[in-house]
Amino acid sequence: MFMSHRAWRHAYAAACWQQAHSDSDAQPRRANSMFSWSSGPTFGVRRPLRHLAWKLNLSEAQIRDIVDVLDRLKTAYNQARLDQDRSTSEVAAAFTGAEFDADRVTAALANRTRATEVLNADLLAATRRIFELLNEDQRREFAYLLRSGAFVL
Repeated sequence: MFMSHRAWRHAYAAACWQQAHSDSDAQPRRANSMFSWSSGPTFGVRRPLRHLAWKLNLSEAQIRDIVDVLDRLKTAYNQARLDQDRSTSEVAAAFTGAEFDADRVTAALANRTRATEVLNADLLAATRRIFELLNEDQRREFAYLLRSGAFVL
């Protein structure tokens, strides 16, 4: 039996919603732990890549290159998250002393700013590379996917 993508997403969302709200436990479950309204079921990186390849009608060479770009972006996002966590730890450490250490907090916030700048540079490189890989029709469709929220960088 074949089920369209939209019908499958609706059925999956309904099942997650029902499961999250049908239990009468004292501890309610989070309704969005397995489902995101913007991106559907959270399967990891492979599903968005398949969706993108299908929507843009990508060739095998384009898919290989976009995999490399998305892998680098994933690493950049993880590094930015790690840098932000370190910054948060440094700011929290400023509260452990008897006196407020403005220099320590300033350094921590400067590290957070640098991490954001590095992530933005990586995003610029990724978008430039994707732009080079796609033809004009694919670029138009990719822009639509970005505007609609079906694909997020």
